[in-house]
Amino acid sequence: MSEQTGTGKTAAPEPDFTALSIQQMCHLLEEQTALIRQLTEDNRHLHEQVDYLTRKLFAPKSEKNRECDGQLSMFDEAEKESDLTATTEGGKITVKYDRIRKPKATHDETMGDLPELERTVDLPEDRMHCTICGTKLEWMGREFVRDEIEVVPRKAVRVRIYRNVYGCPGCRKDTDESSIVKADVPTALIPHSYATPSAVVLAMYSKYAMGMPLYRQEKDWQQIGVRVNRTTLANWVVYCGINYILPVVDRIHEEMMQRDIIYCDETPVQVLHEDGRTAEQKSYVWLSCVSREDGSPPAVIYSYRSTREGKNAEEILEGFKGHYLVCDGYQGYNRVSGVVRCGCLAHIRRKFVDAIQKKDGKAVPGTPGFQGREFCDTLFLWERKYAGLLPDQKKLKRLEHEKPVLEAFWAWLDKQNPESGSRLDKAVTYARNQRAFMENYLLDGRIEISNQISENSVRPFAVGRRNWLFSDSTNGAVASTAIYSLIETAKLNDLRIKPYLTEVLKFMRDHANGSGRMDLDGILPWAKPMQEKYNLSVKLKVDEDILKSLE
Repeated sequence: MSEQTGTGKTAAPEPDFTALSIQQMCHLLEEQTALIRQLTEDNRHLHEQVDYLTRKLFAPKSEKNRECDGQLSMFDEAEKESDLTATTEGGKITVKYDRIRKPKATHDETMGDLPELERTVDLPEDRMHCTICGTKLEWMGREFVRDEIEVVPRKAVRVRIYRNVYGCPGCRKDTDESSIVKADVPTALIPHSYATPSAVVLAMYSKYAMGMPLYRQEKDWQQIGVRVNRTTLANWVVYCGINYILPVVDRIHEEMMQRDIIYCDETPVQVLHEDGRTAEQKSYVWLSCVSREDGSPPAVIYSYRSTREGKNAEEILEGFKGHYLVCDGYQGYNRVSGVVRCGCLAHIRRKFVDAIQKKDGKAVPGTPGFQGREFCDTLFLWERKYAGLLPDQKKLKRLEHEKPVLEAFWAWLDKQNPESGSRLDKAVTYARNQRAFMENYLLDGRIEISNQISENSVRPFAVGRRNWLFSDSTNGAVASTAIYSLIETAKLNDLRIKPYLTEVLKFMRDHANGSGRMDLDGILPWAKPMQEKYNLSVKLKVDEDILKSLE
């Protein structure tokens, strides 16, 4: 019989085991065993998820191998291998290398491009006589003491523009009316605004290159005596981004579509005021970039879209005349037709890193996650060895050394049977789904084995997003992506950002109101005039006003 509990509820009756048959008890035991097995598996998955989230929150974000002593890093730019060899013994590939640190930069490498000012320290008048005999000292020469770097504080100047007006005295003498001629005034950068190219570029550079949001720039402007609020700064940036920068970026995009290999990625962005969408919904910035291939210059394009639908990839890459598209495992890129899609080994590796079992905070060698990562690391090490080869040579080396590693990797994957829902299951499933795309990099030595080019290019936007957080409107998002595109493309082409952007705004200001199509090729980042004036290797000219302020 059931019993009444203290809460007034009737407790569930306990099973009467004496009344159960052996068959019923076996069935009950099987159910209980299955339940225990399921709860144990769920508990293991929860522990795995907690460990994964803890690492994401607190562990270093770098993808260097800290768990495996002696393992060569994929991304350590401060180090390079001088002697990289690989041997195959018993079906296992062993890669050996020596590591050498880069030498410390010299003074000339650090500041060799700066304008020079010589400052000679002289003896005071009361020391111009010999302390022994009292004879007046004579000059023998000078000696070098040290190099120093002086920084000139930024300052703003109010420029009051006037123009001369002329009248014809002959007309005024003969008639009451006089012919009046006024000097032509350069067009204002923004109608009814006191903004200039240098002022707008400062706001753009601070926000998009240095990650300083406009509300902090507002305080910085006050320090140099200009009381300009963040709304005005935002209006400057949006107007110039859409009217002046975007046409240049569109021209860069046309050039990109003529290339043979393109790399793509996407990242979320928040837009507060967007038609038909709430502020909490994610919008996306789609990135497409090209590297230095066949002597062509690199470029990066950021494109704002309200969703992550595959049709956006189709629209952005419309007109792409190349053959190869390198991207991650997102299925939206399947809508891009007429291309050979190539996978990303870095994404596969990342999944296996997340699936590595750990004990006392250290990776457990020999576990499936560890083995999967080792396959990926071996391929990356071969890639580092072939980095300096010509594309045809690299293709042959890949077929000789990397294809066997890939085949061994796929055979190993086929043998894996991980628990459903585990991190290892996700890693294995992802790798299996990418098999058809991952092998395509073997078709051409120019194709990278991973999508790190686009991931490195999307990083500046992701870092900036942590500072300015969101775009207020769709116009703001479009302007931001255009400015990011031009800045990052200029960086890749080794230009000085601020003077180059200033030149672009001046050119567009003077030509935007003209009739017909502007010839924008002369102001693209890789154009010869821009390279000759603003390349980082070009020594800066001496600014006389700056030198006077340092004297």
